[in-house]
Amino acid sequence: MKKDIAIIGYGRFGKLAAHYLKNHFQVNVYDADLTLSLERGIKQCMIDDLGLMDVVILAVPINKLPSVLKNISSHLKPDSLVVDVCAVKEQPIKWMIKYLPKHISILGTHPLFGPDSARINLKDKNIIVCPVRISKSKLNKISNLLSSHGLNIKMMSPKEHDKLMASTLFVTQFIGRGLNPYRLKKGLPKTDNFKILEQVICSSNNDSIELFLDIYRYNRYAKQIPAKLINYFTKLRQEIDEDNSNN
Repeated sequence: MKKDIAIIGYGRFGKLAAHYLKNHFQVNVYDADLTLSLERGIKQCMIDDLGLMDVVILAVPINKLPSVLKNISSHLKPDSLVVDVCAVKEQPIKWMIKYLPKHISILGTHPLFGPDSARINLKDKNIIVCPVRISKSKLNKISNLLSSHGLNIKMMSPKEHDKLMASTLFVTQFIGRGLNPYRLKKGLPKTDNFKILEQVICSSNNDSIELFLDIYRYNRYAKQIPAKLINYFTKLRQEIDEDNSNN
C-alpha cells in the first residue's frame, strides 16, 4: 500500500512534483483553488487531512510560506516530514524551524529544474538538499528516491545554497528579464549564440515575476547582484565610448 503524501500548492512546480511522485505515493493536493483539475491518480485534500500524511511538500511562493506554516503546524501527523522546494534556503528554513513543532522532521530542497526543463524526465537534473531536522534513515530514503529518477543530489548548507543561487539563478533571471525586449520575431535568421541567449530570455520570463522578486527579497546575497551587473555593463559602455572617441 502506498504511503500518503500531500503537496501544498498546485502551481507549475506542484503539478510537476505530483506527476513524478504519484508512481511512488498516493499524492494528495491541498490548494486554495478548490476548482482545480487534477491529473489522474491524484486526490484533493483539505487541511484537516494533513494529519494522515507521512510527508508534506510545500510548493508555495516564498512570501506565502510563513502563513502556510502557521496554518498547517497544528494539523501535521507526529513524526511526519515537511519538505520545502523554495529557490531560497536560509529564510524559509528559519521559518520552518520557528513555526513547525519539534517532533516534525524538516528537509530543505531546491530542485534546479522546472516544468520547462523536466517535461520528459529528470535524468541528470540537479537538486540541492539542505538537511535540517531529519534522521539519517529518512534522509537515505529520500536520497534513494531522488537517485532512482536519475537526479544528481548535492548536499549544501542554506548559506552555501543562497550564495550560489545569487550568482547563478538570480543573475540568469536578472539578465533574462532585462533582455526580454530583444526577442526576435519567428522566422528571422539568428546566430547560434543568440538562440542560446533567447532560451535564457524565454525560460526566465516563463517563471513568475513573484518568484523573481521573492528571490531578490529573501536571498540576502542577491541584493548585491543588480548593482554589480549594472557596474559591469557601465564599464563596458565606457570602453566602447572611449574606443569610439579615439577613432
